Amino acid sequence: MNLKCELLRFLLSCLEKGVNLSRPPEAYAAVIGQALVAVGLANATPEQLERPALAALLKAAEAAEAEEEAAENAAKNPAPAPIPLFSKERTNDRIGQLRPGTKVDTPPPAPKQPADPPPPPDAMSEITIYHTPACGTSRNALALIRHAGIEPVVVEYLKTPPDKDTLRALAAATGQPVRALLREKGTPYAELGLDDASWSDEQLLDAIVQHPILLNRPLVVTPLGTQLCRPSEAVLELLPVGPLPPFTKPDGEVVVDSGVRRVLPD
Repeated sequence: MNLKCELLRFLLSCLEKGVNLSRPPEAYAAVIGQALVAVGLANATPEQLERPALAALLKAAEAAEAEEEAAENAAKNPAPAPIPLFSKERTNDRIGQLRPGTKVDTPPPAPKQPADPPPPPDAMSEITIYHTPACGTSRNALALIRHAGIEPVVVEYLKTPPDKDTLRALAAATGQPVRALLREKGTPYAELGLDDASWSDEQLLDAIVQHPILLNRPLVVTPLGTQLCRPSEAVLELLPVGPLPPFTKPDGEVVVDSGVRRVLPD
């Protein structure tokens, strides 16, 4: 996926919505500014930010992307060597030159190539999200993971609640106390008196086991770390991929990936 193409399409879509790219409204200013920097138009004139100029840039970027893909495909799948063709007359002439009993050498069969070694484990297959479809933040986090081309393990924890040991390990992996994973809204948090600071981590874990809805979401586990991803775009720093093109949430908010990722500890 060509990031420049995606950003140019995003800018064109802004023009279709009537947004002035030279003087964007405050709600779009930061996103559009980052996009313009990324495509090399930070100091562009108003004429260069109009539809004809952007469309021409997109066409050129798409052509360059197609050439790159063609070159990559040619490198991966080189054309087979041409097979020489012989006319019937030439073949007959060659056969006529052979004397009776002449031994015709045939090339030995090509040795079998060793099988390719199995690919290394895919780090992307190690991503898990503790998710509930009823939560918009959780849905957006899952969509961002899939936007990165990753299909994670989705654990709908209200249907298949994690046990106490798993919860303890998840809390430890976040580096936060168990209390930081609790959800208050729409849960028996107040009814159980969980705002009382005297509750120990073990008691809080027992409460989550008995009432899984107390576990806040989405909780995402990747090779780069474990984190409660609120807001949903917090998941980006955990994804083991390069910078992603802009992502638009269902409410119209555009998420621009800075490309910053967590660094694995030595």
